[in-house]
Amino acid sequence: MLRIICLITVMLILISSLPSTAQASPYLYGGNNNDESRCIIATKDGNLAMAAIVSSKDGDFLNNKLIGGTALWVCKINPANGEPLFSQFYGHGTGTKAYDIIETRDGCLAVAGRIGEADRESTGDLKGKENIFRGVWVLKINPDPDKDKQRLETIVFSQCYGGTSENIMYKIIETRDGCLALAGETFSQDGDLAGVKTTKSENDLWVLKVRPDSSISRKETIVFNQCYGGSNSERAFDMIESKDGYLSITGYADSKDGDLTGLKNSYHYDVWLLKIDANAKSKKESIKFNQIYGGDGQNEGHSIVETRDGYLTIAAFARSTGGDLKGKKSDDSADLWLLKIDTKAKTRQESIKFSQCYGGGREDNIQSIIETKDGNLALAGWTDSKDRMLEGKRKGGGNDWDVWVLKIESKQVKDPKTGRIYYKTGAILSNQCYGGTANEKAYRIVQTAGGSLYSTGWTESADKDFAGKRKASRPENCDIFIIKN
Repeated sequence: MLRIICLITVMLILISSLPSTAQASPYLYGGNNNDESRCIIATKDGNLAMAAIVSSKDGDFLNNKLIGGTALWVCKINPANGEPLFSQFYGHGTGTKAYDIIETRDGCLAVAGRIGEADRESTGDLKGKENIFRGVWVLKINPDPDKDKQRLETIVFSQCYGGTSENIMYKIIETRDGCLALAGETFSQDGDLAGVKTTKSENDLWVLKVRPDSSISRKETIVFNQCYGGSNSERAFDMIESKDGYLSITGYADSKDGDLTGLKNSYHYDVWLLKIDANAKSKKESIKFNQIYGGDGQNEGHSIVETRDGYLTIAAFARSTGGDLKGKKSDDSADLWLLKIDTKAKTRQESIKFSQCYGGGREDNIQSIIETKDGNLALAGWTDSKDRMLEGKRKGGGNDWDVWVLKIESKQVKDPKTGRIYYKTGAILSNQCYGGTANEKAYRIVQTAGGSLYSTGWTESADKDFAGKRKASRPENCDIFIIKN
């Protein structure tokens, strides 16, 4: 018996000494050129899905056979070891981008992207599509892990929208009726925006709803198409379909006329919260809530989530010290500004249920917010601050960017006036930076069914948290990362 125990012990030691093929977080993906990710989701099967832009054709992207420019990389990742379960490349051309990805109810993946100048002539993905300059690209694919399936066979729907000027959609969601809704900005006044963008401003906030049906014409796929704004600059960064069925959108507004008439008294970027009915017959009828929040400097709404109490919580970028930020900030550095808004309140002031700033003395920029399974809030972005709540947290030594991930408590409290139960945000539960001595930024944070948090973005660092993991040989080029937070 003793001999058997000894043999088993020796075998276990030998097995444990074998090199593991699995990576440990953070997972890096790349080659010798620039490769970047802005979006990641947790899929229903317990994996991760990501849409990224890659220009490398070596390293992890040897199978990128698309000629020239950048390609859209869509993949599914095993979060346990970082290994791709599905990996495919679409489109190519200077200016090709991927901004958001979702999983649809039928198990497909839908991507909000932007086409490059060379896409239409050189690839079947967009062959024969409308002649739209830097148009919005809506791509829906079936992520079948069948290795023998050809790239074009995975495409379920592929269509472009926009006009002859710049058009970008930063957010895509699937609505209850099975359509895809997108929010972003447009500079165009022709094409799909003819008669829709009526202002001569640089850019308007643009909302588009399409039916992803390849059997009908491009024009027939458009269910809702509307612009909002004034004579200056407006943009949407994030959108959700709230419990009331409306689309709740956040971004920024710089105008004080048009759809912003009576809401602003000066020209500077303010956080814009807009709630619309995408089934309305007219623009006027579509607006269900329309309000701005800010102060005397630049403020932008970057991400939005509807919490369990029905309120809307916005992760914003704020430089103001006055207005709604009075007493919240002491200088004009950029901080995370958390706002909780009740869109049913009678007055603007009563609509603000929570308002607090977080950060240091330099620039702190949160890009993503989610409500976690325990009812708290998780946020991801980047920072180059080294003081206040970032003191001792940073990985870089200079004025470089580090990934910044926060978890903030959300307590259940009772409103003394209405008796309504809601979750009040406030205390910091965790405050962590990731990175090296170069730059890195995180754009999205997600939570898997098992409760784990993952963020994605890009890095230029080859040391500290990314030591021994870099793929790009040139320090100025970026690799894609996924970090377990």
